[in-house]
Amino acid sequence: MLSAVGGSEAQVAPRDRKLDRFSGLPDNVAHHILSFLNFRALTRLGGVSKRCREWYLSNPSFDIYDYGRNKQDQLGLLNFIGRFLVHRGNSKMPYVRISWGFCSGISDEIFQLITWIQIAIRCNVEELEFQVMNWHSPETIEFPSCIVLCRSLRSLVLDFHAILKFPTFASFTSLQNLELKHVG
Repeated sequence: MLSAVGGSEAQVAPRDRKLDRFSGLPDNVAHHILSFLNFRALTRLGGVSKRCREWYLSNPSFDIYDYGRNKQDQLGLLNFIGRFLVHRGNSKMPYVRISWGFCSGISDEIFQLITWIQIAIRCNVEELEFQVMNWHSPETIEFPSCIVLCRSLRSLVLDFHAILKFPTFASFTSLQNLELKHVG
């Protein structure tokens, strides 16, 4: 059982202390616990309290996945995740995993997914895993130049059933691990 440690513990009534042992945890411990949650569960936690919202917005690792429900729900999720990433600012994100199944307009979704990659790179991502499911288009996905210029990126895993195009000057500066699966 977790117990809260900190200066605010003395201010909380004994009965309340039994109900909330999470909010008194140090940020690094809370973030470690939150790293086991997927994005949907993390979002729900962000609505519990002001302190949980702070952890939700500052969580350093993300596991975003959606395997295509209906077009309207998926576009809503795309927009929600985009707004969330904007609210985070430039907080460091060491690990980002995106798994996406296409359901709506492919060009809209590709634009959003590439934007998420750009935000992760701006936030000094170290490990980026990107998987795309239900891809039934001969379109080529063009990756932005920032992905090859990113100095913090150590591991990149791309699992696409598509043709990927990188900038012609592609030479990863700090990459130690590159995995390409189902890439044309």
